[in-house]
Amino acid sequence: MSRNRRTLSSFPAKLGMLLIAAITSISLVAQQAPKPELSEKVSESIQAIGKKIVEEPRDLDGAINDINALLVQVKPDSYDTAYLTQLKAQAYINKQDYASTIPLLETVYQLSKEHKYFGVEQELGIMWMLAQLYVQDAGTEKNAEIQKNKFAKALSMVREWLSKTKKPTFEAYHYAASILYQQATGGGSGAEVDKELLKQAAQECQNALTMSIRAREQIYQLLVAIAQAANEYETATKYLELMVAANPKSAQYWTMLLSMYLGSAEGLPEGSFLRNDAYARAVYTIERAQANGFMTAPQDYQRKLACYFNSGQFEGTVDILEDGLRNGKVENTQKNWELLSSCYLQLNRTQKAIDTLVDASKIFKDSGDLDMQIGYLYYGNEQYQKALEFMKVARDKGVDKNRTASLLFFIGYLHFELKELDEALASVEKALEVDANNQNAREVHRAIKEAIDDRNRNLKKDEPAEKKKATPRLGNKPRTHSNPPNNPENYRP
Repeated sequence: MSRNRRTLSSFPAKLGMLLIAAITSISLVAQQAPKPELSEKVSESIQAIGKKIVEEPRDLDGAINDINALLVQVKPDSYDTAYLTQLKAQAYINKQDYASTIPLLETVYQLSKEHKYFGVEQELGIMWMLAQLYVQDAGTEKNAEIQKNKFAKALSMVREWLSKTKKPTFEAYHYAASILYQQATGGGSGAEVDKELLKQAAQECQNALTMSIRAREQIYQLLVAIAQAANEYETATKYLELMVAANPKSAQYWTMLLSMYLGSAEGLPEGSFLRNDAYARAVYTIERAQANGFMTAPQDYQRKLACYFNSGQFEGTVDILEDGLRNGKVENTQKNWELLSSCYLQLNRTQKAIDTLVDASKIFKDSGDLDMQIGYLYYGNEQYQKALEFMKVARDKGVDKNRTASLLFFIGYLHFELKELDEALASVEKALEVDANNQNAREVHRAIKEAIDDRNRNLKKDEPAEKKKATPRLGNKPRTHSNPPNNPENYRP
């Protein structure tokens, strides 16, 4: 899309030379033609004016002043006027004043149409230049409605050119398609896309393709942009596949194709066949690009493993990460080690998930978050003592501040599971100091207190009889939590 827009917007830099060549050819034809003829007064001045326009050092303002002085002396609809006006247009083109050139060329074209001053071929040249100037003018217009009208004017000129020429060209159809695309998308202004105009643009692209034995890549670029604007991603990828097949050594096309597959996958329902198929195509695109020497950076392998992971292909994710983390093809980040551990969990290989995090903790030695995750995994295996050991290591190293309260609560809960009530109470109370609104910690705190009260009552039962008499009755035994939760982070009474 962006490349096509640059193609249209960059043409003014080239337009000066094109117009100089075309208008000079008009001048030569006009001078050689026996009819119509310039008046004697104008004819005598042409050579001097031409030198000011063409020869160095140029005197463009002087030429324009000379032309203006002659124009007031000749008839408005004369050949003199048409000829002098096209010379004036050439001077403004050399000044790169394209806005001033438009009305001059319009005058030349209308006079030639009415009086046949320059002939069909020369008229076609003027029409083509006007179409390009109209597009350039529309591209700089800020008002969306006015811009739309200016694009329409350019399109009308191109279509008139096509209706008059005996030899329609690839370039003309491509230009018509480009203008329609700009109209449909509001010239990049963010306006709502006109899908009917996009259809017309696509048809003009097809017309262009019939004019070329060998397909031109700029047409496929435009067809991709049109399909994208219409949200027809399957069509866009079809044309991009043709582009990479024809240009396998173009890094740009591989990148565009991959972006298209990834973008289409994100727009599909999670877990659906079409989404997983888009991810599979993205992986295939990366592999083909790598075979041609592209997409070999760590971020490209990261995209590849993300495709596997997001489509539920955990074995593929493991294969990339296992090798990539060690040979440098994948970025050696804590997040990637955690992703590898997560994949092992998805494959029900819990011990391998634990071992992966243990390896990661040796690399990222200051990260208590890794030890906290190891503790959770041991807890899931009902290895509470192991879980507690790693949770304490995490506490000592420090974890993200948003997880501190959860960590302290979990340590307390594990002590509770191991019947270490005093340690449990101390840790849960620290958790409540960090987050007084932690409902799980509050409930477990209450359970621990009840358990401690039970323990103390039981201790008193074992005291000598004379001491028991001195102890007042405490009433009914308080309620205890006989079935603690499996996941203390999600604890509910």
